[in-house]
Amino acid sequence: MTIFILALTTGIAVNTDQLIADVFTSVIVMTSALLLFSQGIPKLTRITLGIILTFSITTHMSHYPMYCAIVASGFVVWFFIRKKSFGRALIGRLFRLSICIPAAIIFTVALNFSVGHEWKFSPGCSHIFMMNRLIQTGILDQYLDANCGRRPSTLCTYRDGIYGDFLWDENSALNRHYKWSDHGWAKAKPEYDSIISEVFNNKEYVKQYITADLRDAAIQLMTFHVVEMRVQLSGSAPYETIKAHFPNELNQYVAGKQAQGKLLYNTINRIQEVMIAVCCFLLLILLLLYRKLTVPSPKVVALTGWIVISMIFNALTVVSVAMIDGRYQARLIWLIPLVVALLVSHITQNKGWITLFGKRASKPNNSEDR
Repeated sequence: MTIFILALTTGIAVNTDQLIADVFTSVIVMTSALLLFSQGIPKLTRITLGIILTFSITTHMSHYPMYCAIVASGFVVWFFIRKKSFGRALIGRLFRLSICIPAAIIFTVALNFSVGHEWKFSPGCSHIFMMNRLIQTGILDQYLDANCGRRPSTLCTYRDGIYGDFLWDENSALNRHYKWSDHGWAKAKPEYDSIISEVFNNKEYVKQYITADLRDAAIQLMTFHVVEMRVQLSGSAPYETIKAHFPNELNQYVAGKQAQGKLLYNTINRIQEVMIAVCCFLLLILLLLYRKLTVPSPKVVALTGWIVISMIFNALTVVSVAMIDGRYQARLIWLIPLVVALLVSHITQNKGWITLFGKRASKPNNSEDR
């Protein structure tokens, strides 16, 4: 029932349908929560969850810093509760979660070698996304003002093209000189890496970068609209792939709403805004009144904190290395109504509802037990 309601009132259905790695962000949060807070999980199940968690980390580069940050926050919490009974169990589970980080790195390096025959962790386009981030913060503009005279670059030549959609606009400063189709993004690495290095060796630019990150992370937390997929017609990778391998389905593809520019998400976005606002209010009320409503369960409160911390670090991560984009927070925002549903279920467990971790609560025998 919870999944049915989430599919109707949030963007979870759209986000899981798109052929992108964002679906695995929530898998990381929920799988790590199971391994951290649940008791009595069979060894084989723990190993399976660990494999799922490790794979999920590898699916998107933003997952690495996000996951490292939430695990680090777990160690910080442990430090303050280390003398309590749960402290000893918590530290062991945190170390087991930490093992997934080197395992994911090894898997990523091996996968990159199998495809590109290079032992690299990230042989891709991190320099492109970082340059785009410097544009958004306004730092690149300042850098070019100060350095174009002494150090010409393609960004100086096509300076009018650094505004707008730097990554995907064919007329951007990036794509005018370094064509994606000609592996041009890789050719841009020496020039862009040199500029990035100079920027981060300047203390004033670093201060400005950190300030912009904190500001934009707050904006990203509140930016969770389902993003419309761009039209992919003749010349695009999807179109040409379908044309080559599935020619009988090409007409259906072209006739689809996305190809016609009619795949709109205005309605679901409005519904989702209301849903999240209501659930945030309910979450606050439930946590404030939790001890008065039911027998306290530290696990439920801990799960809520784990989800909230994950959302904060997700926002900080994506704005630091990429940009503000609705899809980055949309991949986690549905966890807010999910945790509200879990809290309500736990609070009403004495009426026979199933509790958060799969056991039915015994019915209280008297008012004192209740």
